Amino acid sequence: MRTVDPDRYAERRRRILAGAADAFAASGYAKTTVGDLRKATGVSSGALFHYFADKAAIFRAIVADDCARVRAELGRIDSADPRRAFFTAVQVMAGDLVQPNAAGMAAAVLERASADPELAAILAELEQVERDALTGLAELMRRDGLMDPAVSPSQAARWTITVLDGLYLHCDDEDFDAQDEIRFLVESLARTFRITPSASA
Repeated sequence: MRTVDPDRYAERRRRILAGAADAFAASGYAKTTVGDLRKATGVSSGALFHYFADKAAIFRAIVADDCARVRAELGRIDSADPRRAFFTAVQVMAGDLVQPNAAGMAAAVLERASADPELAAILAELEQVERDALTGLAELMRRDGLMDPAVSPSQAARWTITVLDGLYLHCDDEDFDAQDEIRFLVESLARTFRITPSASA
C-alpha cells in the first residue's frame, strides 16, 4: 500500500492554496474558473480536487488557514506588558495588508461570505477571537492606569476592529502604503485611547 508523506502533502496543499489565492484575488470568487485555478496552482483538475472537494472548499481553506495563523499568533502574545501586547495584536491583525493580493482577497471574501455560511462562520469565529484578545488587553491597560478610563475595553476592541476592516477595504487605493498605514493606525489608537506610547510595539 502506498503511503503518503505528510510533510510533502502539507507543502503541496500550501502551494495550491497560495496559487489559488492569487487567482481569486485577481478575478474575484465568481469569475475564477477551474481553468484559472489549474493555471495558478500548476496542478491538474484531478490533483486539485484530490485535495479539495470543490471551488468553494478551496476558497474556504485559504481563509481558514489564514484565520488559524492569526489565532495562533494572537495566542502567543505575552500580556506581561499589556501596552506592547495590545499593539502587537493590532499588527498581527493588520499583517495581511502587506500582502500583494490583500485587496483582491478582501473583495473576494466580501463577495463570497454572504453566500457561504461555513465561510461566514470561520470569519465570525476569528473576529470573536480578535475582539476577546483586544478586550482583555484593554482591560489590563485600564486596570494598570495605562489607558483612558472613560474608554471601555469592549469599545476599544470594537473600534479597533472596525478601523482595521476599513483599511482592508481601501488597501487597493493608489496611494495606500501598508506599512505607513499600520504605523499611523498604531499612533492613532494610542492617541484616541490615551495609551502611554513608550511601550508601543
